[in-house]
Amino acid sequence: MHPYILLGIILLFSLLFRIKLIAVIIWIAGGIASSIVQQKFHDERLSYIVLGASVLIGLYFLFWKGLDK
Repeated sequence: MHPYILLGIILLFSLLFRIKLIAVIIWIAGGIASSIVQQKFHDERLSYIVLGASVLIGLYFLFWKGLDK
């Protein structure tokens, strides 16, 4: 899956389910970093590792204090 498609899905879910803003910012920054890594090093595998790490960090912040209400 292309990183931009994944970012679109994340933003859609953030609007639908009111996900914490810090998690969304981390996910967007991870997508941007993933794109930069792919352009600079031409390594798709490394870009997915960067994107996966940002998703895990975002999930940590998301469930650390729960969802905003």
